[in-house]
Order: sequence, then C-alpha cells, then structure tokens
Amino acid sequence: MKEVFTASKIDVEDAEEDQKYLIQLGQVGIRCLHCAKLGGGARGDAVTYPCAISGIYESVRELQRRHFDECSSLPQELKSERSKITSSVSSLSSVLRRYYVQAGKALGLYDSLDGGIRAGGKINPITQTDFSGPAVAGKQETSLLDSEDQDEEKKPAKKARM
Repeated sequence: MKEVFTASKIDVEDAEEDQKYLIQLGQVGIRCLHCAKLGGGARGDAVTYPCAISGIYESVRELQRRHFDECSSLPQELKSERSKITSSVSSLSSVLRRYYVQAGKALGLYDSLDGGIRAGGKINPITQTDFSGPAVAGKQETSLLDSEDQDEEKKPAKKARM
C-alpha cells in the first residue's frame, strides 16, 4: 500500500503546486502505491516527505490516517484488511517506530545535512540485536525475533504474504 521513492523533478513541482513544503530533487518520500500508478501520480495527502529517518513512523501514520480511508484507488478488500489490522497496531508503536528506523537504514537511507532523507547510503541489514530490549517487569531480556521464532515453532507453517 505504501512505497518509498526519491523525488523526481515532477514530484518537486507537484509538491510546490500542492503547497506542501519545500522538497528537493532526490529527497526520499513515502506515497500511496495505488495512487502513484495513476496518470496524475500520488498528490496531496497521498504523499509525504519525512524530514528525518526518525520521522518515518509518524509520516506513515499520517499517510494512513489522512489518506487510506478515503483513497479511491485502494481496492475495497485491502481497505477491509487494513481496518482489521489497524486496531491492534497502536500497542506496537514503540516496536514499529524502531523498526522503521532500522528498515530505513537497511535500505541505505540517511538523514541529509540539506534536510530530508536521502537514498544511497551505507546499507545496514537488520539484525536480531536491533530489536533486543531491556528487561521489562522482571522478565529476562529477549529479542522480539527470538520470541517470534519460538511461537512459530508451535504453529504450522504459513505462506508469506506480500
């Protein structure tokens, strides 16, 4: 439903026309995949340009809150699936915030000195230790990936959904 992209000359012109904020050629943005496929591309609330990697989570949440419920390009079946998922996501916000930062770095994204996010930096693969957290409420420190692996051993194998 979302895609990461680098701003083209047309994207920069569109952002100026939409009176968003000043963006630069090559700046990384996040947009609705379904609107981007249309002739006019993703415009208005269908696109966002986080000012830093640490702001990706907030930008994605804004895109979800302001755009996806009203998106005429989004198939109805995806809207239904999205509404089922969004009710349980709020309890995972700290994990998702950390994940978006690590995923951005894994894609080679970096904060630019000129403002915004750029692509083409050092790729930092996500590792198990990236999601290890401190001991909570007397529990032993564990990785989220470790607990998922243990849970998966108890469940029958599922097909990955893209």
